[in-house]
Amino acid sequence: MKGMLWLIENPKLGLTEHIRQAADYYQKKYGAQPNQCLVNPTEIKPGLQLPGIEIKSSRSILPKHLLIGVEQPRTAETL
Repeated sequence: MKGMLWLIENPKLGLTEHIRQAADYYQKKYGAQPNQCLVNPTEIKPGLQLPGIEIKSSRSILPKHLLIGVEQPRTAETL
């Protein structure tokens, strides 16, 4: 995934709102709608969903951060 790292700064906002803000910023900066977000397992809650964005947990993402971007579909050429 090509993505952008986003710091979760405001503890008063929920994770969903942080993802929305990051998605809006990503859209404005890169001109593409993000479709995937990676979050540290300590940040994610069961059942968390956001239309159009697949949210996954990843230990490689630091706590209080998220990685948002565009995951390209895999084709036979990229495998």
